[in-house]
This record gives sequence, structure tokens and C-alpha cells, in this order.
Amino acid sequence: MSSDSILYSPYTLPCGVTARNRLVKAAMEENMSSMGNIPGESLYSLYRYWAHGNLGMVITGNVMVDKGAMTGPGGVALEKDTDIAPFQKWAKIIKSNGALAIMQINHPGRQVFKAMKGERQFVRHIDIKDKQGRTKNVKLTVFLQIQRMESGALRLTRLFGVIQDE
Repeated sequence: MSSDSILYSPYTLPCGVTARNRLVKAAMEENMSSMGNIPGESLYSLYRYWAHGNLGMVITGNVMVDKGAMTGPGGVALEKDTDIAPFQKWAKIIKSNGALAIMQINHPGRQVFKAMKGERQFVRHIDIKDKQGRTKNVKLTVFLQIQRMESGALRLTRLFGVIQDE
């Protein structure tokens, strides 16, 4: 495709912000958050790759506004008291080659996996021993996704656990 194509020409959005071209990385749900549902090295690496693809705009995957209303494990969440620094780093990476960084803010409402709420999410503080034999208290969060079969029986379809060093 010729570089003089309209795809490579700047485009001004209705809000007045101008993208350097019309190539956009669409929103998707990566489910690659770090501990605490924040952006980390996995997302940084992926978005760094996309940032250097000469895109005009990069729209992030879902960023949930409530950890109690996630669409699945591994999602990113930005709540009132969340440390903003990982999100600033994420935006800086996206913009590192001139693309606009657009965050897709989301609350799934009734689409929340039942496994992500209530009795299907278990949180316990447990003691474990590290390699040096020292006891550490960690937070263990386990998510269960259960599917109801036509017969009415329940089937465990996903088990996901997160251990956080407190």
C-alpha cells in the first residue's frame, strides 16, 4: 500500500485530538495483568510491540473500574485507590512512537462471571515457607468458574489462583 494512501494521513477526532494516521489497534481483552490487577511486564512488552507498528491510535483492552466486577481472571482494574504509576508507564509505552493512547474503561454489569463474585471467589491468608525456610504470610485468592450442564449438573470449567506477598 502506498504511503500517500488516506490511511496514512492525519485524522482529527470530534473531540479535537488528532491522530497521526488512521491505523488503529482495536480494543481487546488480553487478561495479562500483574498481581493486583495492574499493568505489568507482560502488558508492557505486548503494547511496546504494538506501539512500534506506526499506528495512529492504540486502544487498550478492558480496564475495569471495580475488582469485584471482572469479566475474568487476569483483567486490569483501576479503582479509586489504585496506584496510578503502572498505568502511566503503560500510557508512556503506547505513546513512545507517536500513537494516541486511549484507555477502554469498562464495567461488565450483568456480564460478570458468577465465578468472579460471591461464594465462588475465595480469599485466605496462609503461611508458607520460602526457600530459606522462613515463614511468610501470603494472600491466596482462588476463582472458580462453574458451568451448569443441560442435565442440571455443575461442571468446574476454570480454576484460577493468585498468590500475593503481603
